Amino acid sequence: MQLLISTAAIGVQKHFSVSWSVLNDDIKSDHAPILVQVGEPHITTKIVYKDWNHMDWDLCQSESAEVVQNIIDHWDNQEVEVDEMAHQLSLALTSLANRLVPIKVICKHSKPWVNEVVAQLKIQRYAKLSWRKRRSPKNCLSSRNG
Repeated sequence: MQLLISTAAIGVQKHFSVSWSVLNDDIKSDHAPILVQVGEPHITTKIVYKDWNHMDWDLCQSESAEVVQNIIDHWDNQEVEVDEMAHQLSLALTSLANRLVPIKVICKHSKPWVNEVVAQLKIQRYAKLSWRKRRSPKNCLSSRNG
């Protein structure tokens, strides 16, 4: 009976919490009634943040040099208050970061360690392939050290 309920509720379980129980009510039948309760929708919490580790720092360096030079040229042409200068610089660098820094979304199903496992599996597959193609002492050592 549990298999039947879980199979029937599998599509609903993705969005709502589902629970069931067998009731002891006498319904004048050989079968017992089953109470299925579909609860509140699951609230998926997603965290969105800037992934500074995967930013192209060379591109950032070149573009930030252009942005800062444009601001300095603007300041040379016009007399600007110090507070306004700070605001303009802050706005320009924030805009640059919004363009260049990739955004990462993490939810409860995210598995950040998978990337490391996949990278190690690639190294392992390459070592095994090298060993199969040519069984030399060099390939034997490279397959052990990864």
